[in-house]
Parts: sequence; structure tokens; C-alpha cells
Amino acid sequence: MPDADEFQFVGTRFNLFKVCEAMGIKVYDTSLPQNFVDEVREETGQNIYGLVVWSYDKYRTFGGPVPVCEEGYRILSEWIIKRGVSR
Repeated sequence: MPDADEFQFVGTRFNLFKVCEAMGIKVYDTSLPQNFVDEVREETGQNIYGLVVWSYDKYRTFGGPVPVCEEGYRILSEWIIKRGVSR
């Protein structure tokens, strides 16, 4: 059974704790705000779970999304572009 911090993406299993540590992300949560997840899914048609963490390193009060892999970066970038165009 996978560890709670392990995710599998396209056949590759990775541990978010180790990834965040390697990226220098110190204060984060793997739980994402539901309204954020819903908006990303609505705008991109993609599920962002396991590809993004909610980091408090830069945005100490409320936190913000930080991609932890290339696919997370791609989806988050697509969401930002669509969000900027549609609002």
C-alpha cells in the first residue's frame, strides 16, 4: 500500500515529501482548497491533486499553489492563462 505522501502519475510513483524537500518547499499542505480544485478542473478539465501542493513559504497567510512536477506546472499555467483571459 502506498504511503500517504506518495502519488502515482503516468506510471511513476513519487513521494511529495521528498519532492518538496528537494525543491526547497518547507511549509506546505498536500490538501488543496476545494474551490481551487473545482475551478482548475472546470477551466482545464484536469485533476490537479498530487501535482500541486499548497505552500505557505511565499504566501504565509493564505498560501498558494506550487507545482511539484512538470505536469502540475503545465496544468497550473493553463489555468492561469484561461483565468486571465476569461476574467
